[in-house]
Amino acid sequence: MKKVSIVLLFAFCGLGYGQSALRIGMSKQEVVSRLGPPLKYFDSGTQLYLKHPPIVAQGNVFEIYSRRLSGSSFELRIHYRDDLSQSRLHPTQRLDWLVVEFDRPQPLKQVLRTCPEIVTLCHQGCALRHGSESKDVTIADVAKTVSISANYWDEHGEMQDVKNMEDPVSRVNMEKYFESPLSEEDLGSWKTPLPKR
Repeated sequence: MKKVSIVLLFAFCGLGYGQSALRIGMSKQEVVSRLGPPLKYFDSGTQLYLKHPPIVAQGNVFEIYSRRLSGSSFELRIHYRDDLSQSRLHPTQRLDWLVVEFDRPQPLKQVLRTCPEIVTLCHQGCALRHGSESKDVTIADVAKTVSISANYWDEHGEMQDVKNMEDPVSRVNMEKYFESPLSEEDLGSWKTPLPKR
């Protein structure tokens, strides 16, 4: 597949993306100050939503929030890890994994326009890649500090290919950057333009 240079001509539309966007490494205190307390919790091992954090979890436990922007609804799943760099006895919990689940699938180009984390991350430019073994698109910032994978799960729970800007996306995962395998296909790059003043 030939390289495609993708330029998205959109602004932040006055939505305050910089203020609402979450970022990897943000403290739990910062997240709660922006979003408030979580609505519920999700245990990835049991695939159950819970009213309170579980005492014993079967998998990773995510805090669940809801967000609505530009007519789209999102479910945010936030996972923290302990940062022991300041104190071993009182570690700071930091966001290390964010899952954005859309209420309905939308084209990748729409996700790039409406997901504040992507808009904010890519204001310096990002690379888009498609894995030959995976079916998602990876969006990585120029400094390669964070990667976001955009994927589509159909109504039968099967993961489908996302290879171009028109393909539907149902979920976005944001994690610390990991080195991409050489087998990934370069889909081009794009940069979020600065807001018009």
